[in-house]
Amino acid sequence: QPSAGLVVDLSALHVGVRDGYDAFSPENGRVVHSDKPGVDRQRSNGLSARATWTGANGSTVTAIATWADSRITYSYDGDWGNPAYWAPYVYDFIEVQNRHRTTHSAEVRVASSAADNIRWIAGVYALSLNEQLNDLNLGASIDPVWGEYDLHTVLDSGYQSRTLSGFGVLEGDLTQRTHWSLGLRGEHHTSRYADKLVDVVYDATDSHNFAPGENLAGGHLALTHELDAHHSVYAQLSRGYKAGGFNLSQGLAPTELTFRPEADWNGEVGYKAQSNALEFSADVFYVARRQAQLRSGVQTDPANPNSFIFYTGNATSGRDYGAELSVLARWTERITAGVTAGWLNTHFQDFTRIGDGGFASVSRELPHAPHLSGRAHLQYRTEAGFYARVDVNGMSGFYYDLPPNDTRSGGYALAHLRVGYDTAGWSASAYVRNLANHTYTTRGFYFGLVPPDYPNSLYAQLGEPRVFGLEFSVRTGSLERR
Repeated sequence: QPSAGLVVDLSALHVGVRDGYDAFSPENGRVVHSDKPGVDRQRSNGLSARATWTGANGSTVTAIATWADSRITYSYDGDWGNPAYWAPYVYDFIEVQNRHRTTHSAEVRVASSAADNIRWIAGVYALSLNEQLNDLNLGASIDPVWGEYDLHTVLDSGYQSRTLSGFGVLEGDLTQRTHWSLGLRGEHHTSRYADKLVDVVYDATDSHNFAPGENLAGGHLALTHELDAHHSVYAQLSRGYKAGGFNLSQGLAPTELTFRPEADWNGEVGYKAQSNALEFSADVFYVARRQAQLRSGVQTDPANPNSFIFYTGNATSGRDYGAELSVLARWTERITAGVTAGWLNTHFQDFTRIGDGGFASVSRELPHAPHLSGRAHLQYRTEAGFYARVDVNGMSGFYYDLPPNDTRSGGYALAHLRVGYDTAGWSASAYVRNLANHTYTTRGFYFGLVPPDYPNSLYAQLGEPRVFGLEFSVRTGSLERR
């Protein structure tokens, strides 16, 4: 704090991750057969600086700058097996991706005093992103149906994006109990993508180059009315957006390499109540989507499991609507309980996706969008700092992916337990996640894996089994501003 009105915060970050990646089994079980287990490695460094100046009238000027650099390696065994497992067939595939990503951002914003009748904030934001990718695909197979197959391709690509946006918010009071808020944001987004694909086996090369630009706009209008000191209602109409982009997977058709920006209108109405013993909130919402961005997967070559690729495309339109409920009750000074619940209905229209017979238009509800979801907890805490907590969360079934993958998960509920001791200086706890050791799935893919015919089948990723753990933390030191 160089002066009474100026505060400067500096942060540095380093992350080092060296994990394996070996999550799938041809039997959809927990025993894997990979002879080339994958890796999930990351080394990231980051810096940020934030300066806030407060004037004599209570207005503030805030400036923020950030930098981050990440080097990431991701690989997996494409056939999920080993020579003995796939015998008498030769079947061996692996993919390795190395990525280097850097970002720089800067933001400056000015805000009025919180005591003003009309409160406002205005600012500008800039973001620069650069990313390079090297994607290596290797494989070989020999079977009586497809014969001999060799794979050796290398994709080198570069991606840049630049974002410059301006934003502002106005807030005021219609009456002593009725408040309004108006916000606007405009953004200019440009990007550039170039790649080169080398097929070593067939001595062939291919390349692409794109440089689109787009102007995007969003904002909101909100009203809040306080019924009394503990109850309020609100309504909000907002417009959001997602910028367009590129798919960075090998094997896509030229028309699938890019996807367009999305624009959404959202309406929401809600009610909130708060007292010493109870916190309650409920809302209903409706979202209308234009050029809805959807993510899907497809296997472009039946004999090559590495050709299962993810890509993002656009549906013509979409709509989501639902309701949410949250209750937190303080039964006594030592016992609290909470419940949250959600209901969701989704639909998209005319998504052109890659299928076995070429391109096809599909319409359906979204994947990974359960109609019902919820969570509940019960906690007991003593004045000395001992506590025990039980959590239960669950959801109804959902589609794993877009057509032609019409497979669904089953609904499930999981219970978790934690007991511990918490003080101002340190805390310790023991926990059990998935107390009943319930078997459930989180992802599901539909493609051909097993030679020699490679029939399309469901391959599901299992959720976490029962896990026991201990946690201990120490809090020391402080940053006190004068």
